[in-house]
Amino acid sequence: LEKINENDLRIVSYNTLNEGMIDNERRNHFKRILQALNPDIIALQEHSEWDEILGIIQSWFPQNQWYASWTYRDLVILSRFPILNDATLISSGRTMVALLDTEDEFGKKLLLFNSHLSCCDNDEDRQEQVDEFSGVWRDWVKNGSGPFELEFGTPFVHLGDFNYVGYNQQIKTISDGDI
Repeated sequence: LEKINENDLRIVSYNTLNEGMIDNERRNHFKRILQALNPDIIALQEHSEWDEILGIIQSWFPQNQWYASWTYRDLVILSRFPILNDATLISSGRTMVALLDTEDEFGKKLLLFNSHLSCCDNDEDRQEQVDEFSGVWRDWVKNGSGPFELEFGTPFVHLGDFNYVGYNQQIKTISDGDI
C-alpha cells in the first residue's frame, strides 16, 4: 500500500492480543500486514514481551533504524524516529507518551500517546482513566506540568485500544475535555 505522498507519516496502532507478534503461529500474519502498510511508527497494545519485539521489527524493516519505548506492562511504541522522552502518563499506567524526533522530516517533534483502557463492562475504571488523561493533558498544555518539557505547538496523536464499549461520556471526555 503506497503512500499518496511519500512525505506522509504512516502510523499503525495494533492490539496484538497476548503478544501475538512473537507467537510463531501468528508472526507471519503480522509480518505480512505490517510490511504491506510500511509504517513509520507502530503502537502496540497487549504486548508485554519486550525483549524480542525491537529485533523482530528491525528484521522486517532492515532499511531503517528502529527505536522502542515501553513504559507499561502492555504498551509499546516502535519508531523509525529516535525517541527523545517517554513516560507513563496516568496512575493506572494505561496510557504512555513518547516524544519523537521528527524535526528533520516535519519541522517539529511529534508527541504520541498510546492507550489501552480497561476492557469490557469496566465503565467506571475506563471513565476514571479518560478523566485523568484529560486532566493531565490539560495541565501539561496550560501549565507545562507534564512528565517532560514540551515546545508550544508540538503536534500530537492519541491512539490505542480505547475499549469504548460502554458509556459515550468517555468519548466526550477524550474529544471535548468534558471531565
